[in-house]
Amino acid sequence: MKKTIKNHSLSTKLIFFLNILIIISLLLFIMLNFFYFKPTIDKLSRDNEKILLLLEFKTESNINYFFDNLSFDKDNFLEFKKKIILEKTERLLNISNDFTETFSNLKIKKEEFFKFYYLTLFSIFMSFFIFIFILYNYINKNIFSSLKKITNKYDYKGSSKNEIVAIEELIDSYEEKITNYTSKIKELEKQIEFYNQDLDIKIEDTALALLKNNEKLNNNYKFFDSLRYAKKIQLSIFPEKNLISNYFNSYFFIWKPLEIVSGDFYYAKEINNSLYFAVIDCTGHGISGAFLSLKIYQFLETILSNPYNEDTGQILTILHKKLRNILNKHESKLTDDGLEIAIFKYNPKINKLIFSNTKVPMYLLDTKNNVIEIYQKQPSIGYLKTPYNYNYSSQFIDLTNIKSIYITTDGIIKQPNKETNKIFSKKRFKELIKESSIQSMRNQKKYFLEYFKNFFDEQRDDITVIGLELKKGD
Repeated sequence: MKKTIKNHSLSTKLIFFLNILIIISLLLFIMLNFFYFKPTIDKLSRDNEKILLLLEFKTESNINYFFDNLSFDKDNFLEFKKKIILEKTERLLNISNDFTETFSNLKIKKEEFFKFYYLTLFSIFMSFFIFIFILYNYINKNIFSSLKKITNKYDYKGSSKNEIVAIEELIDSYEEKITNYTSKIKELEKQIEFYNQDLDIKIEDTALALLKNNEKLNNNYKFFDSLRYAKKIQLSIFPEKNLISNYFNSYFFIWKPLEIVSGDFYYAKEINNSLYFAVIDCTGHGISGAFLSLKIYQFLETILSNPYNEDTGQILTILHKKLRNILNKHESKLTDDGLEIAIFKYNPKINKLIFSNTKVPMYLLDTKNNVIEIYQKQPSIGYLKTPYNYNYSSQFIDLTNIKSIYITTDGIIKQPNKETNKIFSKKRFKELIKESSIQSMRNQKKYFLEYFKNFFDEQRDDITVIGLELKKGD
């Protein structure tokens, strides 16, 4: 970069000196013209005018003289004529001598003028050639000598030569890479063009498929609209809040269907100052589970309408037979469906409850913040593997030191974690009860839902969780 700047500065100086020399030459020529050529020409012009005036004057004087001395005397006339001729001759000789002398002077001055003019032109051209010669020597001495020094420098220093070779090799490698990248870019452009064409075809196919499936989408909308209405029907079988409030201080219900409607539901009925409460998990989820839940609700209503069916174990025995008779009438494995259930009969006056279950445990939180799991190993209801005449048992539970009751289906227990893929588990559910026990039932519900949200992303099954806080003094 410094060498380029230096060369550029040198060229600028040379051009500047050349312009100065040309300007000086022009000024010199103008000064010569003004101080010498122009005065000389003016003087020649004045001399010429002088000659003409002299001739004119001489002629006019002779004529005047002739007429002034004119006389009619013949002798006088001849003498006068003779005199005039002599005077005229003498004057002409004088004029001729003056003219000759003036002409000679003019000729000499003209020769001197052209001699000086040609000498001036010769001086200008010689100055120009001398300048060219000086300029050539200057360029030869400074620029070419500088180039020679640079060349000699790199001749004597092998390392500089090696650096130049390395730089040239690096440039060659970059040029080769650029060539390769250019070819790759062209290949990519061709691929992009091909993909664009393929994408246009796919877009057209997709648009056509969407148009063809428009009617199906409308039908699906109608189907989901029917499901939403079915959900309203299913919610109508759930117990009223006032009924629960009559027996418990506070409570919360978490009911999260996997597919709008659910195979999970909870049931409550008041008979003779006692509350029958159940949490049911039917086979499947969605439509099939919802249909079965409606049938189970109908069975429970029928069974509890008989005043002799007070024991929870007896209720499950009758429910099992009814379900077997309806779903597995011919004992075909194609319709092997059933349910899991936890049911209790609660009488606040005696502060005790009768409990029965099949794979749906009940959790009791005591006054010391301990969680007690109540679980009976009894077979599922309605399935072919369960004997038709199986008698389900029940147990009495004292609630003296119990603060709250919790029941959940296996929907949350078997839900895998989004990071470790480990299931939620009963152990974690118990810890969750302990962690939230100091809060109100309403805040416990929020705590449970937030915990579930952080634990998993995708819901795998219907989820039902019930929390019931016993009244103080019970």
